[in-house]
Order: sequence, then C-alpha cells, then structure tokens
Amino acid sequence: MFVVVIIILIVAGAVLYLMKPSMNSLRKARFKSFEHSYIAHRGLHDMHFDAPENSMAAFRRAISCGFGIELDVRLTADKQLAVIHDDNLRRVCGVDASVSQTDYEELKTYGLMGTKEKIPLLSDVLDEVAGRVPLIIEIKADYVCEEVCSLTAKALEDYDGEVCVQSFSPLAVEWFKKHAPDILRGQLSMNFFDERHKRKESFPLKLALTLMLYNFKSQPDYIAYDYVAYNSPVMYVMRNIFGAETAGWTMVSQKCIDDLAGSKFDIVIFEGFMPKEKENILY
Repeated sequence: MFVVVIIILIVAGAVLYLMKPSMNSLRKARFKSFEHSYIAHRGLHDMHFDAPENSMAAFRRAISCGFGIELDVRLTADKQLAVIHDDNLRRVCGVDASVSQTDYEELKTYGLMGTKEKIPLLSDVLDEVAGRVPLIIEIKADYVCEEVCSLTAKALEDYDGEVCVQSFSPLAVEWFKKHAPDILRGQLSMNFFDERHKRKESFPLKLALTLMLYNFKSQPDYIAYDYVAYNSPVMYVMRNIFGAETAGWTMVSQKCIDDLAGSKFDIVIFEGFMPKEKENILY
C-alpha cells in the first residue's frame, strides 16, 4: 500500500510539474491591465449593424464602446496575416476556398456574411486600434507555426498598446517564449473530450491538451479556458495551486459574467450580447 501511495504521489507531482504555467510576478502584473476591460470575441460583431465577426466594423464598434478586442490571424498563400477564424471561407464568405491556399488579393474581394465588409489584414487592425483598447491575438496554427508566429511578432514590434497573443497550439505559445519573450502569451485550452467541440485528436493528445501538459516548456502567462469548464479539476489547479491569471471564453450572457467574473476568471471574453458596465458587476 505504501508503494502505491508513493507511486501516486510521484505521478501527481510529475503532472503538476508539466502543467505549471509561468509564475513570473512581473509578467502577471503586466497582464493585470487586461482586467480593466471586457474583451469582445472577434470584435463587437452584430449583423444588425452590418458588423460581421473579425471585421473592421466589429472592431470599430468595440473601440467605440471601450471594449478590448480578441481576433484570429491566419497566413494566406502569399504570407499575409489575414484576420479570420476559419481556414475555409464557406461559413463567412459563402465560397469554398482555403485561406492558406489563396492570395490576399483574391481574399479581399469576398464580402463577410453578405456585407460590404472585407477580410482585413492584421496591419489594418493594428492601425485602427492604435493602442486605444487591449488586444488579444489568437494564432491559428497547428504543428507548423513558425511563419505565422514570426510574422505576427514582427507586426507587433512597433505597436504601442496593450497586446498579447494566445493559441491552442502549445508550439505557437512556446515559439513566443523563445523568440518574442516581451510579448505576453496565453495558452488556450478546454476539455478536448467534450463532444461539443468535436475534436479528432488521439486519446493521448486530447488528454495532454486538456491538462496542458506542455506548459512546462511554453510557460504561458495566462490560461484562456472554455468558461463551461470553470469548475474542472484543471481550472482548480490553475487558480488555487498555481495562482494563474485566467480568461474565460466565450461568455454568452450577462449571467455568465455575473456568476464567473472575478471568482472563476480574471478576464471576460464575451460574444453575442452587450454587457453591463464592468464597474457595476466586478470586484
């Protein structure tokens, strides 16, 4: 029995070691600035205002309301940083084409969600935001991420504003740790076994990604986790053992914010509704 207990303790210790994010107090203090603003997921998009997701109209609406912005970047065939969530354009443009296999000159001819809004470049968004609100950039990459990470880091070299990057790919997060350590970085994660997400990874990879067992190498400054899993053992460990900064994505109602902001998540990433003023409901 004693041997079994020792083995369990060793395994638990190893798992905690692998899960451990950055615990740098100075970097955590820098991330605190994001707690003063809600983050609009893919911009403050609303089709009643002809402002589709990840469009300049959605970003302008977020800025006008004082909300931070979360957006996605992908590489085009000609190595441009397009701001778009899906690789295939069917859902947002009604065209069966891949972003990664299409030059930007063609991409910018397509309207988003039947509007006059076009797929912007990251440089367009950076010029528009100009440091007025916090910015979270999600790197859309899997196992080959060096180019998109390198170009994103280069685009941010002269940007004067609160900005961080995040990704589901721990390799992308690790790239920023090694090559652009001054940029705050976050690890996106969730319960990869949840059938809502329809993930196709193997069992071992789903387990590793759910538990964020790559954190020991990538050392994320914060954890962005599916808000539905706020009470999972993983989030308990992140909050109560490591004291990690956490962001909850993507909250879809005021009740989510009222119930979870501050107590379960430090940062609110929201979508699909207009939140109340933060000072009325947080802290």
